[in-house]
Amino acid sequence: MSVRRLVIAFAIALVAFLIARAPLSLAGAFLDDSFAYGQAEGTVWRGTFRNANLGGHPLGDVKVSLSPASLLLLKARVSFAFRGVGAEGRGVLERGAFGGVALRDAKLKGDLERLSISIANAPRQAGLVTADVKAIAFGPSGCRRAEADLWTDVLAQDDPRWDWTGPTLSGAAACADGVLVLPLSGVENGQRIMLTTEVRPNLAYVFRASVETEDPNLGGVLTLLGFQRKDSGFEYTQDGVLRLSELIS
Repeated sequence: MSVRRLVIAFAIALVAFLIARAPLSLAGAFLDDSFAYGQAEGTVWRGTFRNANLGGHPLGDVKVSLSPASLLLLKARVSFAFRGVGAEGRGVLERGAFGGVALRDAKLKGDLERLSISIANAPRQAGLVTADVKAIAFGPSGCRRAEADLWTDVLAQDDPRWDWTGPTLSGAAACADGVLVLPLSGVENGQRIMLTTEVRPNLAYVFRASVETEDPNLGGVLTLLGFQRKDSGFEYTQDGVLRLSELIS
């Protein structure tokens, strides 16, 4: 082996050694400001963020591990797992050296009541929401791949405040012209409910809810919640920019 090759091999080994020994706290310095933690234990290869929170919402201890093989492909591939207040999940986050980010092989579950998430102008609601994600990937031009099954029973709860129980809702995520589309729909007693959230690369979103019903009692409740009468049903629209501190509080 030539001297040049020996030098290159030694340099690669040295860099790999230094990265392997780098504390996880070093990686924490490059994370988004919305992610905070009490203490970082372990290395960038395998470690734990203790008492972590995202947008101010507790995630508990978040375990992470970096795949060394992914670096050979100029990607950072990080496995994660967490169980926090009202939310739990595991999966893989992947970021390319030239831009682009992806969530792969993930299973996420949230308790809407504990996360203080509500639909339209309704008070805090009970119910679960789940996402079984094969891949959701964003590139410079926006959403480029979305394969995920979505489900919630938020409308199927027996809530004494409303004289109505709706269906469970489900749907499959998709990309449309660079926009991430998250649809949920279901039918109960001839009443069709559709919830759709569209998210653009800049995190601007549009949320649309439509209910097809001829039930005057349900129509009265929907009107109180801010829905507008449209054709054979009611519609509600909300737009804005996604911010973690507003989504979960």
